Amino acid sequence: MVTEAGRKLRAWRKSQKPPLSAHDAARWLGLSFMSVYRVETGTRPAGGKIMRSLLQREICAPGDFDIPASDEAA
Repeated sequence: MVTEAGRKLRAWRKSQKPPLSAHDAARWLGLSFMSVYRVETGTRPAGGKIMRSLLQREICAPGDFDIPASDEAA
């Protein structure tokens, strides 16, 4: 299940000028590409390091990791 955090992460990286690839976003966030991919696709729940990184940069809110994405196609 894609969470709201995954939807927001993808929307954030695509809104950058120029848009960031998942690899570039991972590098900027201090995460692995697979971590970004898994959060965006809902393959696995976000772990502590991912959550801290996204929360510190205000990409997501704390509750976003537990709720389904408002628009799965995002």
